[in-house]
Amino acid sequence: MQRGLDEKFLAGLWDATSVQDRPLADLGDQLCWSAKTGRKIDGSPCVRYEDYRAPSWSWASMDGIVTLRDRIIERNPVPTFEIRGVSVTLQDEVWVTGPVKEEGSRLEIHGQMLPMEFKKISREWHRWEARCADDDGDFVFDALMDDFEEVKLMSNDCEEGTILAEVVILACDVPDGSYAGHGLVLKKNEQGADTYTRAGCVTFSGLSKGQWQAVVERSAWKYIVLL
Repeated sequence: MQRGLDEKFLAGLWDATSVQDRPLADLGDQLCWSAKTGRKIDGSPCVRYEDYRAPSWSWASMDGIVTLRDRIIERNPVPTFEIRGVSVTLQDEVWVTGPVKEEGSRLEIHGQMLPMEFKKISREWHRWEARCADDDGDFVFDALMDDFEEVKLMSNDCEEGTILAEVVILACDVPDGSYAGHGLVLKKNEQGADTYTRAGCVTFSGLSKGQWQAVVERSAWKYIVLL
């Protein structure tokens, strides 16, 4: 597949940034995978592997069922982020699709960061509402969290059933005149001030141009590193 696509394999994702004649030249669509059921095959809640398998931005980090977002080759993009660098450190340089090391595996993004409040809306542990305030009320979106244990830790410092986190906006499209897209829920990492791990995925949908602008106005461009 790597030879056929002429793309680089990155811990389960494909890097097309070197392909000049292809409209899709980023990892944004692929990064928006989700733990849609919130479960492993045996029915227990999904979590990240205890032993390092892949960076948090890759579906390969998850011990559970994941759903991949289709790669959209033709779309009307709204620039909300730019990937500035991506790397994985292989355990064996010859085995390019094999296991990776934690050290040196990272994704550098310059993107629009949006502070959001997450409210528990279901008995299913991974389903939440993502909210951002507006003068005329709240914008409310669907969010799916990744890791059962991580969600409990993120809830500890907040009111019960609430999480406060930042979201980086990715893969914004304009299908049929309405704005839609995805964003990644981020968790601060102790390795640096602008270093994060992925915690979930938010779906933005059904917004008019004015509503989308109102959401974006609450965000700020920032350089971050995802581990």
